[in-house]
Amino acid sequence: MPVDEEETKEDLTQDLETRSNAVTPAQRAMIGGFRIIRELGRGGMGVVYEAEQQRPKRPVALKVISGGAFVDDMTVRLFQREAQALARLKHPSIAAIYESGRTEDGQHYFAMELVRGQTLADWSTDRSSDGPLSRQEVRLRFGIVRRICDAVAYAHQRGVVHRDIKPTNILVLREAVSSDASLAGVPDIKVLDFGLRKRNRRWAATSTTTS
Repeated sequence: MPVDEEETKEDLTQDLETRSNAVTPAQRAMIGGFRIIRELGRGGMGVVYEAEQQRPKRPVALKVISGGAFVDDMTVRLFQREAQALARLKHPSIAAIYESGRTEDGQHYFAMELVRGQTLADWSTDRSSDGPLSRQEVRLRFGIVRRICDAVAYAHQRGVVHRDIKPTNILVLREAVSSDASLAGVPDIKVLDFGLRKRNRRWAATSTTTS
């Protein structure tokens, strides 16, 4: 049968346009009451997606345990422990947890505040300089460190130890909101991904700071 080259080209063009406009499976997926938009990252325990919670409507970071319904009990316990620990922490520099649960097909997840910012690693690289630092730059960097220490100390006082503190697990925000005049102009930060951390009951019991 003879092939019409013009028709073939037209079919190919339409096919390419259809593919380019198609929504990926991840974007169509629903996990619990959350519509998946895109993948943000992967770790040893799970995958983090940008998602949209349906009720109420709001953007979230959705962490889903790897392995689905076939995950082992120990991993599930660690995942649930992380969610429980985050629920104890109410601090402006720690990403807040909204909800946790399990879908009918066995996927464990928890939804967190979606934080948009730059990792501390990238922020530091962008501000690197071959020459001496100005007084303002030194003040800014010490302010960032102070914000991080405040958040970590807060978690420690509630018996939660972050076991993976590193520049890629800290986001620097554009905003600089603080009631402390000494931190005026210093960007806010968010500590993320407490991961395989542990809860120290002795610290929690002896903490002088109330929840």
